[in-house]
Amino acid sequence: MSTQEIKLKAIADAIREKEGSTALIPAKDFPTRILALETGGLPDGIRTISAEANVSGRGDVSGGGMASDGTRIIVRAAAKGGYKFANWTERGSSVSTEADYAFDVTKDRDLTAVFNVKTSRLPSGYTEVEYIQTDRACGIDTGMQPDTGYDRVVMDIEPTEISLTGEEDFCGMVAYGSSKYLYCSLWRNRYNQICSRVLTNTIVTSNITLGFGRAVIDMNLQTKRISVGDEFYTSNHASGTAKLNNNLFLFVPGTPSSSWASVPARLYSAKIYHNGVLKRDFVPCVNRSGVAGLYDLVESNFHQNSKSGVLTAGPAV
Repeated sequence: MSTQEIKLKAIADAIREKEGSTALIPAKDFPTRILALETGGLPDGIRTISAEANVSGRGDVSGGGMASDGTRIIVRAAAKGGYKFANWTERGSSVSTEADYAFDVTKDRDLTAVFNVKTSRLPSGYTEVEYIQTDRACGIDTGMQPDTGYDRVVMDIEPTEISLTGEEDFCGMVAYGSSKYLYCSLWRNRYNQICSRVLTNTIVTSNITLGFGRAVIDMNLQTKRISVGDEFYTSNHASGTAKLNNNLFLFVPGTPSSSWASVPARLYSAKIYHNGVLKRDFVPCVNRSGVAGLYDLVESNFHQNSKSGVLTAGPAV
């Protein structure tokens, strides 16, 4: 029998002796019945670990109870909707900022999980979500005509269905002008791998397999460096500067190639810079009317799907 088992048996024996019973003790009753023992009733080296929330109803706390010296335990805190976990405190002092707090038992612990009211970066009535989900005919107009010499677009995106035809089935971002264009596509192939293709006037890549999961597209036209996931491409050609005639669209192209279809995807964030200055900072959300879209923190505007498809929202954050 291990040291831990010996100590647990000693606790059970102490409970039964106090209660005048010889019956087995169900595991679910162990914490309650052991706490009923008089002070000094616990064998040496057995500690009480108390874990509770600072305000009832803000979050769930688990992992407290009895443990022997040297045991490594974890107490866990999970915030409920509208709240966020801040830290674990003990007698008013912070002891950990990890929601899952692991430690070796050496003494009694009296831990409190602090949950604070979550403050939103969006206006009242808007709910931030983890991502927005597209079908095959969604597109969001960013309201910006990109400049091929000064702009940078960064997207955190994940194709969710498989394409069997080609790279133009899903476009992460697209804008066209009379003589210049900007285009980056991302799709999931028949082998369930994420692939990409990037085109500007001066940067053209072949189809690249990026592996699995979501990827960040970072198209920096000012430095002429484009990265998709861990892959990156650089052009030695001067692209010049020109503002395109049409706005930049996310998910599917704007004119003149609006007939292209898209692969369903999730967008987690998108930012647009001009000459190093942040001009669009898109946050996935649901507006006051329950419509999914992107809220721009810079311009304080809501952008929704302008195509014929259905745009849905992921879980609230």
